[in-house]
Amino acid sequence: QLIKDPTTEMSEGGDENTAPAPAAVMDVQSALKAALRSAHFADGLAKGLHEAAKALDKREAHFAVLAENCEEPMYIKLVEALCKEHQIPLMKVSDKKLLGEWCGL
Repeated sequence: QLIKDPTTEMSEGGDENTAPAPAAVMDVQSALKAALRSAHFADGLAKGLHEAAKALDKREAHFAVLAENCEEPMYIKLVEALCKEHQIPLMKVSDKKLLGEWCGL
């Protein structure tokens, strides 16, 4: 069975013409929310300090997200240090409850 890309059209001569895909404009917060939800449903999200530290140390993480209002300074230092050591991007979100919601907690 052939699955056709919806952005590809066939011309009369049988040549394929690729139509440009519509560009979706998304702010950083919306993109992060979508990425976290997608990772959650694909079972690719390390949640909590223990899981996150393991994923960062094994270099399995593509990026890390930390809440700015995290109340444990040692957690912040550990995550920041692991990200820096392994050159993994670290993003910060203003509220831990919001981050938890995006991660399905």
